[in-house]
Amino acid sequence: MTIRTKRSDLLTHATIGSGFTDDEIVSEFEAYQTSYNAEAAFCGFLGMACEIAIQRPQLIEKLLPTVVDPAYAMGIGSAEEFIEYAKVLIEHDALKDPKYRQFSKGGTDYFHEFMNGHLAAIQNVLNKLSSLPEA
Repeated sequence: MTIRTKRSDLLTHATIGSGFTDDEIVSEFEAYQTSYNAEAAFCGFLGMACEIAIQRPQLIEKLLPTVVDPAYAMGIGSAEEFIEYAKVLIEHDALKDPKYRQFSKGGTDYFHEFMNGHLAAIQNVLNKLSSLPEA
């Protein structure tokens, strides 16, 4: 039986002083389920990763493989495309009712301020995914 990690629990666990280790947060994030739709999963994982990185910036590159996977499934092939598409998703997310948004103001600010500093890590994940044999 798989236990689903709730968004609110993961965010609480990620806060500094929660008693959860970085490895536990990464494991919870990898078990977090958003959507089976690639675009919604990309938005959900990216929003959650940015939220976690506000509290634990050292984890962002460990979280990126989970975020990049649905983007790759959508045909994103470069870190620059990843950033540009993410910007569109964030703009659309901001139009939703607040209770359905994947990005808080803090998560959006984190993305715009810091994500361009991780282009090499994003590209590395994309390169690894593209080198896997097709199923």
